[in-house]
Amino acid sequence: MAVDGDGRQRRIQAAETRLLYENAATGIVAAILIALLLTYAQWAVVPRLIVSVWLVYMLLVSAARLLIVRRYRRASPDDDDMERWNTAFVAGTTAAAAGWGAAAILLYSPVRPMNEAFLVFVVGGVMLGGASLLAAGSKRSSPSFCRRACSRLCSWPRSGTPTT
Repeated sequence: MAVDGDGRQRRIQAAETRLLYENAATGIVAAILIALLLTYAQWAVVPRLIVSVWLVYMLLVSAARLLIVRRYRRASPDDDDMERWNTAFVAGTTAAAAGWGAAAILLYSPVRPMNEAFLVFVVGGVMLGGASLLAAGSKRSSPSFCRRACSRLCSWPRSGTPTT
C-alpha cells in the first residue's frame, strides 16, 4: 500500500512540476519587462552602476531560467526525472527572488517619494505574483509567507527603511 501511495505522490509532484514549467516563460518575460521599467524609473535616482549591475544580474538569471525551460520542453521528462527538473526550477526561482530582494535594498532611495512608492509597488507585485510558486509546494506556508512579507513591505515607506 505504501508503494502505491508513493507512486501517487510522485505523479502529483510531477504534475505540479509540469504546471510550473508550462507557465514559466510568461512569468520570466514579465519579470524582464518589469526589471527594465524599474531600471528606467531608478536610473536618475540611484547610482547608475548599481542599477546597471542589478539589471545585468536579472537579465542573466532570466536568460538562464529561459534556457532551463527550453531544455525541459525538449527533454519531455517522465515522472521519474521530475525531481531533478523541480530542483532546477526552484534554483532559478531562488536566484530571481534574490535579485528582487536586492532591488528592494540596492534601488531604494528616499530622495524621491514617487520612486520609493514605485519600488514598493514593483517589489510587492513581483513578490505576490511569485507566491503562486509556493502554493504548489506547501499550501500552509503560502498565506503565512504572504502575510509576513506584505506586513514588512507595507511598513517600509512609513519607517524609511525596509524591515528584516
